[in-house]
Amino acid sequence: RLSQVASQTTNGVVITDVEGKVQWVNEGFTRLTGYNLEEIAGLRPGDILQGPETDPAAVKKIASALSQSSGFEIDVINYTKDGKSYWVRIQCSPLCDSSGSLYGFIAIQSDVTEAKEAAQALQTSEARLRALFRLSPLGIALNDYETGLFVDFNRSLVRPTGYTPDEFSRLNYRDLTPAEYEEQEKLQLESIDKTGQYGPYEKEYIRKDGSRYPVLLNGVVIHDKTGRKLIWSIVEDISERKRLERLKSEFIANVSHELRTPLTAMSGALGLLASGVAGAIPDNSARMIEIAINNSHRLGLLIDDLLDMEKLSAGKMRFDMKTQTLLPLVQDAVAGLRLYADKFEVLLVLEANDEPVEVTVDSDRLQQVFANLLSNAIKFSPKGSQVVVSIKRVGETVLVSVVDQGPGIPKEFFAHVFEKFSQGNNSQKNKQNGTGLGLAISKELIGHMGGSIGFDSVFGNGATFYVELPVALKNASSTEKC
Repeated sequence: RLSQVASQTTNGVVITDVEGKVQWVNEGFTRLTGYNLEEIAGLRPGDILQGPETDPAAVKKIASALSQSSGFEIDVINYTKDGKSYWVRIQCSPLCDSSGSLYGFIAIQSDVTEAKEAAQALQTSEARLRALFRLSPLGIALNDYETGLFVDFNRSLVRPTGYTPDEFSRLNYRDLTPAEYEEQEKLQLESIDKTGQYGPYEKEYIRKDGSRYPVLLNGVVIHDKTGRKLIWSIVEDISERKRLERLKSEFIANVSHELRTPLTAMSGALGLLASGVAGAIPDNSARMIEIAINNSHRLGLLIDDLLDMEKLSAGKMRFDMKTQTLLPLVQDAVAGLRLYADKFEVLLVLEANDEPVEVTVDSDRLQQVFANLLSNAIKFSPKGSQVVVSIKRVGETVLVSVVDQGPGIPKEFFAHVFEKFSQGNNSQKNKQNGTGLGLAISKELIGHMGGSIGFDSVFGNGATFYVELPVALKNASSTEKC
């Protein structure tokens, strides 16, 4: 009966005499070790299965148990007949006759190599994560979802707060968060409930002394072994970044304002010279004055762009939002760029139906966006080609597209198109480079007006830039300033 049962299991089964010498093994043992009964009969299993990586303490424990005629369970490294090491779990029990006399042992051997390797990999991974957690320059926090208490945290999180680790351990994240962030906190919790994560989320933390500093948070939901809901958060102290941004904005604003007055005077003087007020100008001098006027114009545009970007970044730009028909705004933008297009021998074409679609926008700012998109399309279009502007309503939104036949945008540059001072390679001759701020400013302006801006392009086949705006509701307020 024992033989029949043992033959059905995939584990190895060994029966020994009282001295631990093999009397019988099953097929599972042969599959596991590579040894059959004839090769191992009369030998102690450990004498042939144990090797250089086998723990001596485990061997001693096995020998002690056998000498005391007691059972045992132990994990140990064994070796197959061909020399391959593996982890085996041995469960050994004494065999006694009806009178209680010991006549041998029976051992069940299970291959637990995969479980051991997985446990080792997990242990290694946990050690690495713990080291990263401890040494990370970013703050890392583990909070209880229900109470907000800090379950665990690293030194980088505590350092800027002014608390000791012991004091910090008694806080919850609400103790660090100013009251005015309550509504934003609710939005982040809603994001956690819907998606299992939140952020990037920028707010302030309150130090022990009551002062504040800015932080940027990202987090995910996890559950511990008991099913308790927890939130892992990365908390970055962005005080230095904010300070540098403020210094940069102040520097740009100051330089721009200081440049504007002398630049205006210089441009005016050059214009007067070019008009002949001071007398006739030789041809070679006239050409140099023209170059100076063009460069002063470009510098003026750069200053305007810098000031616009500074205002947008600081939230100081005003928007006079009015509900109005979109088509006349697009027509004005196209008309304003026709002379510029003629200079490059490019034809501007407007395609639109007569449907009176209304949008709520600041017309001046929207014209600024259209001027940026159209001038870019013209500059990068070959002579004799067209730039097509189209208006199309899609449900509750309207799409204004600007399509050119230029070189297109390389795929590797897609992620940088709307970045500040970002310009692609322009190998075409006689094309004017811009400030690298136009598209970045356009994206910010459209965002403030409740729309979005994007593009499609296949390198070598032109580009399409589009502005998407929500169609104004009939009962919407006609004027709003912000």
